[in-house]
Amino acid sequence: MIFKFLYEYYSTPWSGGSVVSLYNNIMSQKLEFGSNDEEEKKNPELKEIHKVISSMLAKEEHDRISWESLFSNPLFIDQK
Repeated sequence: MIFKFLYEYYSTPWSGGSVVSLYNNIMSQKLEFGSNDEEEKKNPELKEIHKVISSMLAKEEHDRISWESLFSNPLFIDQK
């Protein structure tokens, strides 16, 4: 949902005409955000958002971000 909210141009991070095709695309294609390094330099939060989304969508379960790590990430901490 976060990916879709930020990147309306892309309906989902991966696509496929069938479940098998979608699975194959997930396993073989790199996650792309549609932004470039220059945009990340202008907006440091964007780079952190990309890191969080990438860790949420890691292909291997053991590589995914834990709930504890997610909620302790600076993006989710109230910064008054």
